[in-house]
Amino acid sequence: MSTARDLATLDERLTEVSDLLGRFRLLEAQYRSDLDRLAMVNEVGSVLGYFKIGTCVFCGADPEHQRPGHGEEETTQLHAAVEAEAAKTTTLLGDLLPTIEDLGGEQAELVRHRNRAQSEIGTWDEMIAELEQTIAPLRSDIEDLLEERSRVERDLELHHRIAELDERKSRLVGEGAVPLTRPNQYIPNGIVSDFDSVLQQTLDTWQVPAVEHAEYDQYHAEIRAGSRPRAGRGKGVRSVLHSAFTTALARFCMDRDLHHLGFVVLDSPVVTYRDPEPEEIPDVEITSTVVDRFYKDMLSFPGQAIVVENDDPPIKVLSEATTYHFTGGGGSRAAFFPVAMR
Repeated sequence: MSTARDLATLDERLTEVSDLLGRFRLLEAQYRSDLDRLAMVNEVGSVLGYFKIGTCVFCGADPEHQRPGHGEEETTQLHAAVEAEAAKTTTLLGDLLPTIEDLGGEQAELVRHRNRAQSEIGTWDEMIAELEQTIAPLRSDIEDLLEERSRVERDLELHHRIAELDERKSRLVGEGAVPLTRPNQYIPNGIVSDFDSVLQQTLDTWQVPAVEHAEYDQYHAEIRAGSRPRAGRGKGVRSVLHSAFTTALARFCMDRDLHHLGFVVLDSPVVTYRDPEPEEIPDVEITSTVVDRFYKDMLSFPGQAIVVENDDPPIKVLSEATTYHFTGGGGSRAAFFPVAMR
């Protein structure tokens, strides 16, 4: 890990140095080209100084405007200007060359460090590859062990659940609450288990809290949820469990083409809050989320659902469902049956 970070730092610095070297060497070539041109101009000026007749090649003055010694003066000034420019360019080149040399040395050193880092990384990669080949069979064994562990845990959980149910049954039988024999209309466990799945799925869809492991107890014709019988729950939860049982039973029958009336009637199915009765065990409160999820689920109910509730349903339900407002003493719909039918 450290070597990889060092290699990334070296690559970054090497890129910077290489870029600077490229720029400075281009500048060096420009300086040397300028010096060559200045030398050529100096030589050409010396040759042109021999021409005495005609227009001045330096300043363009006609012969009548030229003073004695005009050519020599112009040649001297050209040489002076060329030498001054060449001296300045030589100074700049002299300052540039040490920098190029330093950067070249740094570049070479960076390349050596980079090669060494790459060699170390290559060595580590080879070691890792060898270790992976070594542990490949172990990894396969570990995956098999993990899969076997998961299977054993599931089996243990199932055995724990069976033991818990057997203990509960034994306790109830010992107290005389459950008969030792099956009821006359005994429902096979497979059918009850399928119905329990539909019931639990309904409660999960409504997001009802504290109702895990929902099941139907055919010995008492009652529902258990959250490790508590329905009779031992608060009013709000009892109402929701009753509605969930009625709805789940209808879905269970309709999905399997079993006999059913095709409609359900739910009276106050999702009570958000009720004052507890004396000596009633406190229970979870049915929140507005449960109410919204309940109505949303009932919109997709395969049959007809008649819901009688004191509170208004959500706005979305009002727009998609057929609703009737009971007016009480007056109006055309004072109660469930219209006035004309009384």
